[in-house]
Amino acid sequence: MEFNSGVSMFLPDSIGLNGNDFDEEDHEDIVHEQTNQNEIVELIMAAFEGHEEPSDGEEEEDDEDDESLNTSNSSHLIVNEHELLNTNNNNNNANDHYIQQQQHELLHRNHLYQQPLYSTPAVSTPPPLVPPSASTDFDDHTQYTYPRYQQFDEHNNTEQDIQFSTKSSALVHYQNPNRHTNNNNNNIAPTGVQYFDSLPTIDFIDPMQAQFMYQTSSTSSSDTQNQLNKFRILCNVKERKITELENRLTEYHEKYNSDLRVLKHKIELSERAKYDYEQRYQSITRQCEELIETNNQLQRTIKDAELKIQQLEGNKTQLEKKLDDAESLIDSLHRKVNELQRFESIARTQQDCELILASTREKHEQEIINLNEKLQITQMNLQEKTIEVDELRIQLESACKNNEKAIFERMETISHLNQQLHDCQRQYTDLLTSKSMDTFNQTETKRQLNRMTEDKEKLENICQEFQ
Repeated sequence: MEFNSGVSMFLPDSIGLNGNDFDEEDHEDIVHEQTNQNEIVELIMAAFEGHEEPSDGEEEEDDEDDESLNTSNSSHLIVNEHELLNTNNNNNNANDHYIQQQQHELLHRNHLYQQPLYSTPAVSTPPPLVPPSASTDFDDHTQYTYPRYQQFDEHNNTEQDIQFSTKSSALVHYQNPNRHTNNNNNNIAPTGVQYFDSLPTIDFIDPMQAQFMYQTSSTSSSDTQNQLNKFRILCNVKERKITELENRLTEYHEKYNSDLRVLKHKIELSERAKYDYEQRYQSITRQCEELIETNNQLQRTIKDAELKIQQLEGNKTQLEKKLDDAESLIDSLHRKVNELQRFESIARTQQDCELILASTREKHEQEIINLNEKLQITQMNLQEKTIEVDELRIQLESACKNNEKAIFERMETISHLNQQLHDCQRQYTDLLTSKSMDTFNQTETKRQLNRMTEDKEKLENICQEFQ
């Protein structure tokens, strides 16, 4: 921040000033300078107190952010304190230099007042500290000569003439090279305030006007210099506050963008994981359906084999009944044979019966052999089927267990994704509450929140379907 200031000089027609009052006025100026320096120190202390106190309306941030901000604030405050102390020392040095310069000017002015009133330009000599661009012009209306000062205009790259007369006030801008070197040595940005090392020489001028010019220029320059020092200190403090707030704003904006990128990356990873889990779940369901179909086919084949076994067992019971009937018939025939042996006819019948019995026995034994072979074959088939059924049952149980484990793992992953989604939403809400965003950013965050809620509802529906 640069401030352009100057000294305005009003020269009335008549004013009562005495040359003997300079000592008292110098003492008053010194006292006034000391009071102004005390006011500057009080302003510095007040600026530090106002800069260190935090506002009541600010919201609390996270612990790590607070620690980093406190360290940055302390470093900024230390730097600000050193800079303000340097500026205060420079201002004190400038004030001392200014007081010494005023004393030299007093001696020079007292010497000028002893010269004749209307001297020639050849006799008058300018003081050594007058700027080199000063020149004198003659005014026909006022019958006095007045200095003409040239000032360099930075915008137009031209020099502007600044004239002084007894009937007008002028604003003088002059850069003191000694002050500029002091500012460069102390690493302080040079302001736009420009000073005269001494008042411009005015030949053929009234002594009363010269006294008034010295008094007004000394008092107004000291007051304006003190005010400018105060304003410069306050502006430096405010600029540092503004830069600190801008740095904090950029840090928060970068942190918000990084958190937003992380959350978007997490959402994309969760969506990819969700898609992979859905594909794996579909493949597992297809495998389960295929295993269920094979199990149903095996159960149907087992039922058919059991029906065949039941039929064979029924045939076996029937054959056993027939065998019992045949044995009972044989017994009855034996009794009849024993009864008929007494007779000769019975012998013939006995022979016939024996032949019939032998033939029936052979047939019966052949049928028993065939039935035993069939029974063994059916038993072997039954054992093979039971073995296959046991193996299929074991495979079915393992498939069911694997399916249950997979479903349980999917449920855990879905619950973990839901928890991550809740964490993301909470972080979004924290970011939205902790930082005031523009309307465009607010609409984007609302859209993102709506998308997150839709994804959450989809995940909840999938969880319910899995349950």
